[in-house]
Order: sequence, then C-alpha cells, then structure tokens
Amino acid sequence: KGIEETTMKQWHTWDDRGVTNHNNKYLYQRPSFEYYDLYRGPLVEHMIFYLTKTGGDARTFPELMPHQWFAEIYNNRFEMYSVLQRRRRATQEAALSREAHLDMAPAHMDSEGEQYYERLLSRESSMVELSAARLMGNFIFLNDAAIPLQTQSALLRVAQEYPNGKFYSLGDDVNALFYVPAGEIADDEVCPADAFNAYMNYMKLTGRRFNPGYNQALNIFYRTLESRKPGLEGRWFQVKGESQADAFLRRLKADDPHRPVYEEYVAELKERWANRKELSEAEVMPKLLEVEGKYRKECIDFDTLVMSMNEEVSSEVKEKAPEYEALMADDGLTHMMADGSIVAIDAETRQGLANQQQLFSRMTDFEAGKDKFTENVNNTKTGLDSKRH
Repeated sequence: KGIEETTMKQWHTWDDRGVTNHNNKYLYQRPSFEYYDLYRGPLVEHMIFYLTKTGGDARTFPELMPHQWFAEIYNNRFEMYSVLQRRRRATQEAALSREAHLDMAPAHMDSEGEQYYERLLSRESSMVELSAARLMGNFIFLNDAAIPLQTQSALLRVAQEYPNGKFYSLGDDVNALFYVPAGEIADDEVCPADAFNAYMNYMKLTGRRFNPGYNQALNIFYRTLESRKPGLEGRWFQVKGESQADAFLRRLKADDPHRPVYEEYVAELKERWANRKELSEAEVMPKLLEVEGKYRKECIDFDTLVMSMNEEVSSEVKEKAPEYEALMADDGLTHMMADGSIVAIDAETRQGLANQQQLFSRMTDFEAGKDKFTENVNNTKTGLDSKRH
C-alpha cells in the first residue's frame, strides 16, 4: 500500500517541486523566472546575449526580451551549428568513424554540459583579466588619446595611414610609444567589427588561425556589439565627448571588488598622459627598437604566466601529459616531428626543434622556472599597493 501511494505520488508530481497535476500550469503560463529556474542553459545563453547587446547590468535583465532578440539568438545559434557541423562532417567522413563530437561542446550534454561550459567561461574570463592586466602595465588599456606602438610594423602602418603625427613617451618604465595623428582626432569610437577584422587579418599575416567554431563565436560577439549603435545614437560604448576610461568606470559596478584597482589605474593614466614627453624623429627608431625587444620577451613571459596561473589551461596540459609520455616512450615524438605531424618551435629563437630530446629539455626548463616566475609576478607592487601600505 505504501509503495503504491509513493509511486503514484511520484507519477503525478512534476518538476521535483511537489507540483501536482491539479495545480500545475503549462510552461507558457509560467512567469519567466520559473522558466529560467527550470532551464538554466537558456538563462545563461539569454543573459550573455542581453549583456552583449545592451551593455546593461544583470540586475536589469528583463522578464521578457523582444521577440526580435530571440530570433537573433536563434540565428546566431544555427550559424554556429553550421560551422561546427561542417567541420565535424569532414572529420567523421575522413576517418569513417561512427561517432564524432562537435567542437566547443561536451560529448554528453546532459551529464557534462554544465561542468564543461563553466570551465569554458572561467577560462575565457581568466584570459580577459590577464590580457587586461598586461595592457594596463604599459598604459595601453583604455588609452584612446593616442595609438600605442610596440613594433616596427605598427609604426609603418600608422605612418602610412596617419602621416605627420607626433610621438610621445610616458616614461622609461612604460614599454610602448604613443602616436598622436596630425590635427584633431575625430570624436569617433573604434568600430567593433573593424577591430575584429583587423585582428583576423593580423592572425592570417602571421600564419596563425583560431578554431573555426571559436572564430565564428568571436564574429557573432563583435557583430552583436555593433548592433548597439542604432539604439545609442551611433555609439556602442561611450557617449559623445566621453573618454574610454571614464565610460569604463561609469559602467563598472560600485561594489565591484576590482573597482579600486581600475580607479587607481585611470588616475595614473591621466597623470602620465598629462606629463608625457614628446620624441623627435631621430629618437623614435632607437627607442622603438628597444621597446620591440622587450615586447618580444614580454610575449614569452605572458605565455609562461598563462600556463602557470590559468588553472583551466594548465589542467588541459596535465590531462594530455600521459599521452605525450606514451609517445616519448619509443621515440614516437621524434618521428612525428620529422614527418611534420607535430611542429615544435622554440619561443625565444623562433626556430623549430629537431627531436623530442630538445622538446623535453624545453618542457623541463619551463616546469623548473614557472613557479618562481609566478611568484615574482605576484610580488610586483602597484601604485595601489603603495597607497595601502
């Protein structure tokens, strides 16, 4: 009797919330907060779209978005599917495999989906924070008063597009020069789509490329940023007459734990720019050569920092370590490097490695020095640290 009653109660109970057939509402009759409580995946998807589309705050997420936005979400989703499925089909047909998984998706969405996308978002968030910190170190982040230069190729391009400008330095401890074009700079924002296309062109020129699915996701993201303009008088980030730094602080929440860091950075950025030093044409090239040498070293150090401090990246490397060890057992990596299946390049010399012994030596050196490198970075004092002490 008791088992029968329990079974029938479970049969008539929905949602694991004690809701029975007698008082249950259809899904379309539920308020949106109940729908999002049941389906967390759409909540994350819709929230990311809303924040990208409007630049607003999660606390003002609407109960129901305009139907045009839902249509745009579906279009974005199936654009991604078309790219991922085309790539999966080519791989599956080439290998004649019965089963193949989409890129940027777990093998089993129901059991692994939440954990997979939590790790993906955590990794992207960590990469953005590290990249912003790197730019802040040379006062490039939020500096829209001038064009930062760290390489000779950058100098050549700005000289061609904006001739007769002036060069400035913000101090010997800043590893960048800054170029201000001749005349007044138009009060225009950088177009997200143009910035994305310029970045993709740079990747192609340097012989690198993203995963096609990731590339499509970036394209959709920047296109969504661009779509803010019609509702914001042709602008997507800052209002007319406002600097990027002021717009960033205005948009940053008052209770954000990182706000004091950004406020100190913006104050120091304005102070440095007010005391900038103009460089003559004869001073520019020697100074830039010195900057570029440090910049190349900085790129290597940044990669080391990412591999050391980003838990998501380091965990991926650790997961693949047994696979690499198995290949090394019978000199397998050397054969794969010889036939071009694996290409290993020394980050400092930019020369290819010939065998697995050289590769193993570089890996050993990295493991030995990464902890000390991370410790040195963490012990570096900033202007905010000096004020606190």
